[in-house]
Amino acid sequence: MTKEYKPDALSLDLHLPDIDGWRRVLDRLKNDVVTRHIPVCVISTDEARDRALASGVLAFVAKPIQSRDTLDALLGRIADFHRTSAEKPAGRGQRHQPAERAAGNPGRQRPANHLRG
Repeated sequence: MTKEYKPDALSLDLHLPDIDGWRRVLDRLKNDVVTRHIPVCVISTDEARDRALASGVLAFVAKPIQSRDTLDALLGRIADFHRTSAEKPAGRGQRHQPAERAAGNPGRQRPANHLRG
């Protein structure tokens, strides 16, 4: 579906009852040259945080989502990613900045508590 619709970003719930999100969705997205540039935001239980970040996601939000501010921060992160990507053409094999660093503030090592990743 991502190749057909070409989304600007994806949110992925990794504890779907009928699909293994790690193997069937996230790994495929990040290992396919056509889709690996798409920023993925994982929404899952806190136990999945480290694995999600190691898989190259842009952001991680723990369930249950605590407030609208969390979603607003996530949308802002996606917008910052796209703005930054538009300013700098990506070279072959270049990845976006690590998820631990906030877009627009590359010196910040840890994200805000409400938006993990």
